[in-house]
Parts: sequence; structure tokens; C-alpha cells
Amino acid sequence: MAKKKKKPVTAGKVLPKKQSAKVRLSVCMIVKDEEKMLPDCLESIKGLYDELIVVDTGSSDRTVDIAEQFGAKIYHHPWENNFSLHRNQSISYATGDWILQIDADERLDAASYHSLLPTLQKAPEKVLGFCVIIQDYKKDGSQSVRFNYPRIFRNNAGVRYEAAVHNQVIIEGKVEFSEIQLNHFGYDLDPVSMLKKFRRSVRLLRREARENPDDPRAFYYLANAYSQYQKFSKAVKYARKTLEILRKMPAAPPYYLSIYHGLIGGLIAEEKLDEAREVCREALQVREDYVDAFYHLARINYMQKNFEDTLTAGKKYLELAAFYNADSSRLEIINYYTLDRVYRVNFWMGIASFALKDEIRGLQFIETGLAAQKSDHTNVLEMIHNTFAVASGEIVKEVVYKTFARHKDSATFFYFLIQELASIDMLIFLPGLVESLRPQDEIRQDGFARIIYQICMRNERAALDELRSYDKNSDKGIHASLCEFLLQHGENAMMPVPKDLYDQFPLLGFSHLAIGVLCDELSQFDIAQIEGFLTEKDHNNELKMLAHLLRLYHFILINNADGLLDSITALIEISGLETAPVLDDIEDLKRILASFAQKADRSLCPEAGDLAVKIGEVFFNDDPIFMSFKYRRDILRSKRRGPYSSNIRFYFKYLLLPRRTWLCSVKFTAKKQKHALILQ
Repeated sequence: MAKKKKKPVTAGKVLPKKQSAKVRLSVCMIVKDEEKMLPDCLESIKGLYDELIVVDTGSSDRTVDIAEQFGAKIYHHPWENNFSLHRNQSISYATGDWILQIDADERLDAASYHSLLPTLQKAPEKVLGFCVIIQDYKKDGSQSVRFNYPRIFRNNAGVRYEAAVHNQVIIEGKVEFSEIQLNHFGYDLDPVSMLKKFRRSVRLLRREARENPDDPRAFYYLANAYSQYQKFSKAVKYARKTLEILRKMPAAPPYYLSIYHGLIGGLIAEEKLDEAREVCREALQVREDYVDAFYHLARINYMQKNFEDTLTAGKKYLELAAFYNADSSRLEIINYYTLDRVYRVNFWMGIASFALKDEIRGLQFIETGLAAQKSDHTNVLEMIHNTFAVASGEIVKEVVYKTFARHKDSATFFYFLIQELASIDMLIFLPGLVESLRPQDEIRQDGFARIIYQICMRNERAALDELRSYDKNSDKGIHASLCEFLLQHGENAMMPVPKDLYDQFPLLGFSHLAIGVLCDELSQFDIAQIEGFLTEKDHNNELKMLAHLLRLYHFILINNADGLLDSITALIEISGLETAPVLDDIEDLKRILASFAQKADRSLCPEAGDLAVKIGEVFFNDDPIFMSFKYRRDILRSKRRGPYSSNIRFYFKYLLLPRRTWLCSVKFTAKKQKHALILQ
């Protein structure tokens, strides 16, 4: 029987490709003193690679031992201040079909583990490499910049790295996008390691900038480095230099677009908002769908209280963020820094809507922002703070209750929220919030939070019982001792402050003096301590007001007219009270104290207002006009401050969170946040 002739392949047709053999994967790394990060990195790719190539550049810790435990082939090369040199060394040892380049401070995302090898197995022959998604994570666990970058490429395809720092991979062929994701934790280091890393990068980049003054690359990365380290004046300087070079070029790689983000952020940090707005406009001329520029436009308009424009820019940002988040290939190779901040823009748009009297729409934006899993405590509390600035009391209450319901699983947020409510003088909400807690809620499970819960419920006996069973040697032990002192002091105003509490809580001694005057207990009044307190610089306006009021009280008692006038002058200056410090007779003092109390209330300094009224009450208790003012004020204050005593309010506001590391890694202080709308 004659053999059948094979049919020729006609043009435009491709025969089915024969199933290829399993691809061999080489993982290539360069390392130095990575014993903390390396185990998690290698665990994330364990079982995927056929060989692990590790170039060690001089480790003095257990890095090499750890790598060997995962089957690594170790090659030792002394560090030569050139990342590309050592990356090229590592890939030169690879024998696999494909190479994955990964750093010790990265992890293969769990969702990508089972798709990595099939992606390589199915790769068309013309494809020489794949971009992966790089997702940066901050120290608090929140996401940061996200971008695509080639990290997987065929071996023996002429791939190489260039540049000494922030090296770039050169693949002269087709590169596809993929859904494979690497998570980067390179900023999740202790402060000493971060500073060391920053200085090393800056040193190498400065050298590169000197050697190549017409190349924007080194200036671009210098701007990024200084921005990440919050050295904004230098970040702005190098960002401007980068743009100066780019504007002279006929064309530039698209990843340089992100230089605008650093420049705008630096200008905002320097409070040059109008200039930042102009840079946003320039960035949008370069690329009209640049999502980060719309984020910053919404931010600038919000800070300047241009609420209609906040909504316009915010709407465009939300549309673009949804577009890019839906498909990672749309990111191309541009670094986008704001795609994880959708919740923040929703908060801004909600507050803008409240300011424009559209409460229904405002609540919708706030609820959408709260529903985001990535919202952080600082921005949630800022949102509450600014809602109070522009919305009605009922809306503020609804926002607070919705926020609390969303964060019942966080004892840390519970502490933060109490302090925020105290700072905006709205502790009236607190009893209702804690009453809504169920025994199984996370806040009720935390030992220290249970103590605060009982204090909020005004169950002083129950709080003391919790304190007696609480481990005073725990990380919150000193705060438990403070709670115990405050509860006991409520029953005995003569109690002296224990030395260990004085040492741990510098404000406690001062608050003890102020509360003593409010409670008519003057046995521990110490003018020297007050004068010493005023020599310190880092106190907010209310604390300064309290100190000068205590001085004023002292000078009245000793009949020192010069000291009295000096104290009143200081109070008027701090509060911005529009009145002259004239003291022709006693009526002037009465007028100034009443005006000051009203101004203190409007400036969210109600404890200072309390003390001003108390001083007036002591010296003008027979004056019907002043006493009428006092009663009207007391009624108004009772509608906002709740059923808590002065010492507990002071504790909530100033002592609950005095830079204690046990609370959380989120940096938050009682100082006004960058986007606070309430003005003194």
C-alpha cells in the first residue's frame, strides 16, 4: 500500500503545537545579611524551582545557612557597589529554561503559586519574558505602589541588567504581561536598617548622577528616595531636575510619568498647594488619564475647601482607579501610587458633600469608604474629625456609629476613637457606642479594652475589679496603673501622683494641678511646675491656655497686677481673641474670661474654657450676669461632652495614647492631621 503524502501547511495556518516537556525554572537572587527576610521569601517559592542560584555579597549572619537549607547553590562575590553586576553574575550560573529574579524582601503571592509554572509552560516561543505585578506593602501592612516589571525571562536569550542601583533589566524581544504577583516588604524594616538602606541607595545614585548629568534616571530615583524618607525639599529639587531633563528629550520611557507624583506630594507637604495644582495640570497634559494626578487634584481641592472641584476630580479618580484595578495589564510599566486610596477619596467626597448640604450623597460616599478593607485608622479618624467640622450633629453621630460598627474587631481603634471624640468634645456619643458592644465582640475580649469599657460605662467599681486582676507586668501595665490612679483620685482629690506615673506620663502632673483648681483642691498647687511646663515647646494650644490660666489664677491670689496682665496677654495671643488686654477695673477681667471661654469652646479647647469659667466663678460668684453665662455654657457643654468627669476627659484626650508602641504600628498623635478642616 502506498504511503499517504503529508499535506503541506498552507499559508496562515499553524499546526497544533506538540506538548512540550516540563520547563525547568531557575530562581536567581543576590543577598547580603538577609536572615530575617529570606526564610519567608524562599518558603513562598518552595517546590517551584529546579535550581536556586544565590550570589552572596558578604553576609555575616545566617543568610548562607538558610539558603542552603532550601537547596541553594551558593556563589560568593564581594560587594562592588553595583547591583546590575551582581544580578548578571547570578543569572550567568542558571541552567534552567526560565529565570525568576526575586529579592529576599519579596514573596510570591499565594494566589500566584499554582499559576507560575503553567504560565511558563504555555508561553509562545516568541515571548522572551513576562512582567509580574509588584505590590509594595508599608510597615502597617497597607498596600502602597503597584506596577508591572519584567522579572521572568528565558535563559540564554541575551537578557542583562544595567545601572548600579535601581537596576533595569534589558530584554530585546517580546515581553508579555501576566497575573503573577510578587509582594514587596522592603520598607518593613527597623529604623536603623531603613536608614542604612536609604543612605546606601542615595550614595550610589548621587555618584551615578555626577557621572551622567544629562540622564534623568538617577535624579528620578533620588527624588523617589527622598520622598519615601519624607525629605520633601530634596525630593522636590530632584523631581524638578528630572523634569528639566525630560522636557529636553524628544521622547521618554513611560515609567518617568510617576515623577509627577513625587513632585506633587512634595509640594503639598511644603504647603505649596497652588504650585502643586499647576503640576497636576502639566501631568494631565502629558497623559490625560493619569490617575495619580486626579487623586492629587481631589486632595488639593479638599484641603483648600473647594468642595465642588473636590467632587469633580474625585469622580474622575474613582473611574480611573476602577479601570486600572480591574486589569493589571493596564498598568503597563508605570508606577501608580494611589490605586489603593479609593477609600480616602470617598471620605473626601463624603465630607465635600456634607459641606454642600447633600447629606444623603455624603453618607453614601462615607459608607463606601468604610466598606473598603484597606482603610486605615488615621484616615478614618481624620474623616470623623472633618465631618464634625462641616456636618450637623445628627450626621456626625451617624458617621461615628457606622465607623464604630465597622471597627468593633479592633481594640486599637477603640482607643483612637475615644481620643478623637474627646478632642472634638463629643464624648456624648461614647455611652451609646459601648452599650452596643456584645460580650463576644473583639473589644470585650481584650484585657485592657475591658478596663476602658467599664470606665466608659461609668462602672468604676467594675473597672477597679478588672484592674486588680490585670497583669501589671504586661505591655499595657503602666496604663493600667494610670487608670487605677485616676479612678481612686476621683474619690480622693488629695492623692499625690506616684513617681512612676510622673516619669511615664509627663502631662499627668500638670493635669493634676488643673483638675485640682477645677475641683477646689489647691493643696498641691505648684507655680514652679507650671512655669517649667511653659518652657517646653511641644504642647498644643489648649495645654498652653491651661498653663497661662493657672498662672493667671496664681497672680490674682497674690495680687500681682503685672503677672495678671502678662497672663491675659498670652491667653489673647494664643486663642486669637480679638480684644485688647485692658484691665482698668475688675469688670474687664470678667469680660475677658467670659469671651475667652467662648473662644476656647469654638476652638475645641473646652477644658481651657472650663478653667476660665471656674476662675470667674471663684472671683465673681455673686455676679448674676457672669453666673448666667456660666449656666448657659454648662447646658451647652453637657449636650456634647457626656457624663464624664474632668480627670477622665483629660485622660481620654491627652494620656490614653502618649506615643505608646503597644497600640499599633500606625503613627497617630493628638496633633491635627494634614487634611484637618477645623480651624482655630
